[in-house]
Amino acid sequence: MTLRLSTILAALFLSLPFFASVSKAQGTCSYRLVLSDAAADGWDASRARLKIGSTTIDTTVTDGTDSLIFRIRVKTGDSINFTFTPGYPPQYLTEIRYTLYDSNGDPVFSASPANGGLAFFKGVAGCSSCRAVKSIRVDSIAAVSARIRWSPSPSKPAAYNVVYLPKDSSMGGTTITVTDTTALLNGLMENFAYDVWVYPVCTDSGYASGRASFKTRYKSDVGIIAITGPVNRCGLATDSVRVVLKNFGGNPQSLITFLYSVNGVPAPVPQYKDGYYTGVLGRDSVREIAFKTLGDFSIPGEYNLVAWTQLESDSNRLNDTFRISVTSPRLINQFPYFEDFESGKGTWSVSDTVGNSSWKYGKPLGPYIYSVGGGIKAWTTAQDTSYNQNEFGYLLSPCFDFSSLTSDPFISFSLNVYSQAAADGAWLESSSDGGKTWFKVGVKGTGVNWYNDSIALKNIGAFWSGKNNPGWRPAQNRLAGLAGKANCRLRFAFASTGAATKIYGGVGVDNIAIFAAQPANDLAAGGATHFSTALCGSANDSVTMTITNTGTTRQYRYSVGYSFDKGPAVIEKIDSLSIAPGASATYRFKTPVNSTTPGHHFLRTWVGLPGDGFAQNDTISSDFATPVGLHAPFTYNFNDARVPLGWALSGNIFTGGRSHGASTPALFANIYNQNQTVSITTGKWGPVQTGDSLSYDYRFVTELSPYGAYNLINNDRLDVQAIACGDADFTTIDTVTRINHVKTANLTTRKASLGAFAGKTVQIRFKISSTISTSTGFFFDLDNVNYLGCAPFAMSAQITNATSFGAANGSISGVAPTTGTGPYTYKWTGPNGAVITGVTTSLSNLTPGPYTLNISDAKGCSDTKIYTVSIGTAISDPASAIQKVLIYPNPTEGSATLDVDFVKPVDAEARLFNMMGQSLWNKEIKQTLHGSYDIDLRNYPAGIYFIRITAENKTFVAKLVKQ
Repeated sequence: MTLRLSTILAALFLSLPFFASVSKAQGTCSYRLVLSDAAADGWDASRARLKIGSTTIDTTVTDGTDSLIFRIRVKTGDSINFTFTPGYPPQYLTEIRYTLYDSNGDPVFSASPANGGLAFFKGVAGCSSCRAVKSIRVDSIAAVSARIRWSPSPSKPAAYNVVYLPKDSSMGGTTITVTDTTALLNGLMENFAYDVWVYPVCTDSGYASGRASFKTRYKSDVGIIAITGPVNRCGLATDSVRVVLKNFGGNPQSLITFLYSVNGVPAPVPQYKDGYYTGVLGRDSVREIAFKTLGDFSIPGEYNLVAWTQLESDSNRLNDTFRISVTSPRLINQFPYFEDFESGKGTWSVSDTVGNSSWKYGKPLGPYIYSVGGGIKAWTTAQDTSYNQNEFGYLLSPCFDFSSLTSDPFISFSLNVYSQAAADGAWLESSSDGGKTWFKVGVKGTGVNWYNDSIALKNIGAFWSGKNNPGWRPAQNRLAGLAGKANCRLRFAFASTGAATKIYGGVGVDNIAIFAAQPANDLAAGGATHFSTALCGSANDSVTMTITNTGTTRQYRYSVGYSFDKGPAVIEKIDSLSIAPGASATYRFKTPVNSTTPGHHFLRTWVGLPGDGFAQNDTISSDFATPVGLHAPFTYNFNDARVPLGWALSGNIFTGGRSHGASTPALFANIYNQNQTVSITTGKWGPVQTGDSLSYDYRFVTELSPYGAYNLINNDRLDVQAIACGDADFTTIDTVTRINHVKTANLTTRKASLGAFAGKTVQIRFKISSTISTSTGFFFDLDNVNYLGCAPFAMSAQITNATSFGAANGSISGVAPTTGTGPYTYKWTGPNGAVITGVTTSLSNLTPGPYTLNISDAKGCSDTKIYTVSIGTAISDPASAIQKVLIYPNPTEGSATLDVDFVKPVDAEARLFNMMGQSLWNKEIKQTLHGSYDIDLRNYPAGIYFIRITAENKTFVAKLVKQ
């Protein structure tokens, strides 16, 4: 728990030299403790405890009370100890506040426990007429000076002591005394952090105001904070580059050089006629300046602009440079127009309104939008994650010249929507004046697949939202009011609320087409998916696709086709499924597919219509997933107060967060109706391995505070069930009823084997049933759901080798598992197979050889590790004639090579030993600088061997392993 500021200050002021000179006031006075609840519904299980001197208050706020006030008689020097014990997670503590006021009515502390607020306080009481100052603020911060201001103390002291010192330092600081409520601090160090206090000088006591912190500036520090031009506009050609200079430093600056480059090529800015600021740029001042040297943006496309300052005395180069991407849009006047984004962005670009747009171009990577409308690239939000809270941005089109058209053009595109329904979504806007004014295209119910939802957010109204029909689908409508206009643009907008963490993909746009008139004959392929809803797919699954008539003539004779996971084409003819203009139909293919393979499956579907007037919307890509099981081990503790992605809840009864007096959140159900059954089903787990199991924590508590233990009655029960791929129904693997339930308000841990499902992928269901007949029911809490798989433990250890074969001075220490769940059980076996007792994580006095560790954790998982104590260490003696030793391959299956380098030509010996110290091979080396020798172990058993090299009374020993 982090100490509150007042606690830290109390300790700090006792260490400052000036504090000792301030006499403590004597006598008694009255303090006041105020406990409040904004909703007047009580603190429930939360409690506050305050002890001052010999007075103790230990209480809570009851239901129906908005505040309690306690007055305590104290004397100077009494110790203050306050603690708050929460009864709910933070989201249920925002209504609570507690404040302790001193005799002057100033708060000693005041806090809410929500969001990490004060939970304990320690201090010393004082009875004084001297009142603390208020509202310390720091302004006019320069490189070596800063001005401190504060509100006057109510006690009207004759002077104030201002103390400042390096931030977070415990050393004594510098003190200045002033008679006003402002002080100028001089002689500071540049770019340095300071703490400052102000306290009134009184005859009976001194009260610190609390700490203010600030950081001085660099003396010289300028940079560019924005590039404001050119802008993305129709007709962009040569244009000036406009930048904004800022002085971040403490000193005024002049004679500042600034430059720019376009696509990595520095612009030919002539110094000092251009790119040279001769005015005075004061502290925190900004200036927008346009280069006289123009940039050429006449070729449509994306331009990368970089602008930077060059000031020789600049102490901070990190803020000198600013980068931006500017798009010069194409002008399109030939129709039909079609853009599938396969060869580039087509000068479509992002216009970010609030600075957090997630629009991106490229291949979607999921996890929510995986495919594109066709090909491999598209524009999507949340390309590889979820979109943002409070997002608002646009996908801006190139420029369109519709001056030759006498009737309004039509737009058609592939659309993918996967957003939070009635909260987040997309819409299309058009402009006939190059982007100065914008109007929404179409209304709900017009065109084809045009808007499906509405919201009051930002006056958006109708928009595309939700995830009822994920996948790519054609959308089409008339671009009203654009006929005859020469300076037109379009933009797809996407906006989100700040409601909750987003777990959706947002929107995708692909295959954009604009044509002068709606074709008479035009069928468009819509989203496709598989038909089976089985847990693990089906070997005899089928493909369904949507066909939309985007023309003006009814169609009934055409063909459809699909390719599954890039397999061979399947084509089927249709002559009985009639589709009216603007209508859609769903067709289920007769030729089956196998969807049982876990992972994502990709469908390419198309429609073939003789005489189709617009072929670009005939084909579309879609995807679906056969879920992949998660592999053990993992735990769901619900501390983020959310239901895990992929879990299914019955009736939305389970929610994340409240845990009925516990310190951490859990999932819970409120059982209050007769004959009620609720359940929660996990995502897919597996494939299950032999020995895998499930553990979980549960409890039943009463519905009313203080949430006492609930005893199951009648047919109240919890059934834990599993279903595997191919199973028709769930199998019960654990049951809690009134017979085996132990009445307790604490969480109880239970464990169930998954061994019967070995080799299969499963889902787990927690099913709670009750036949209660009263309006007052009970809560069921679920926490710490663990899929227990026994993967090998990751371990760390330090090995000290023995000095010789017979020496017992080796050791194994610091053995620590970095995976698994403690506490752990250790069992050691020595080189001769003898069990070593009375040890855990360290062994000492070891002879050379292998030591086997069998380790088990609290979840019943176990593993075996072998640690080998060798002989000798690496060459570290600078007086040794042995320079380098290399043995390879090591381990070996039979033969190995020994390479030895010596500092100088020497006589030496190389010898091979087994674990018993028996010599198996030796080689005498005469006046050799480098030697390479073959070692044959083919006739020896697998195990550990040692090579000892001796030269000039120095020895090196290396280990060789035969497999």
